Amino acid sequence: MGPKFDDKTKRTLADRVNSLCSHPDCRAQTKGPRGVDTDKAVNVGEAAHITAANRGAARYDATLTDEQRRDASNGIWMCGVHAKLIDNDAEKFPVELLREWKKNAEEAAFQHLGRTQPVANHTPRVEADRNMFRKFMATVPSSGSIGFLRTFNFAGGSFSRDALGELADYHNAWVGPDHEFLDEDLESLRKDFSTETLQILAIIATNTWSDESGRRSSVPAELVRVARRKLVV
Repeated sequence: MGPKFDDKTKRTLADRVNSLCSHPDCRAQTKGPRGVDTDKAVNVGEAAHITAANRGAARYDATLTDEQRRDASNGIWMCGVHAKLIDNDAEKFPVELLREWKKNAEEAAFQHLGRTQPVANHTPRVEADRNMFRKFMATVPSSGSIGFLRTFNFAGGSFSRDALGELADYHNAWVGPDHEFLDEDLESLRKDFSTETLQILAIIATNTWSDESGRRSSVPAELVRVARRKLVV
């Protein structure tokens, strides 16, 4: 029989995730109607192997039998694009990651059983932007650097450089298409935020100075030392 999945196993893998790609940033629908043919359907998904079916392929495990390789437990349902990607890059897509994706996709499908869902919740673009927004909020939460800027009095005050660490991390990390929203309005807001972040960091870098402890102050360190000497006298 060989290590390939049979049709029953493929259907099982697809059904257990509602025929959605298991990649968390994709979730594309892989089955649907075939054009105007009312009696036909089309499938753009694939049952991919978590550990490879054949020696030399991605994540091949020599300890498994052919029966174990073709078992549903060794499969994950993906869209055609991501099935190809995971088969070509074992280092980026290790076994543990694929098993986590499979588990999460099946749990999500179970949570939706018998529940009416807004159509927008099923679109890959919306889901991708939701995930991107979660990453954005994790990088610059409102209680961190943003909250510091809202409340700190820069008139003669000093502060730890870590207080602006989240903005610096955002400026350094959020570059390139991997950190862009698909929705044009959201992406426009993110670009505005990036521009303002850069301006804020530049203003603070220009108008504050490091003191002996490595903190930043809106008063030059030399003036602070002179004032302290005068106070002592």
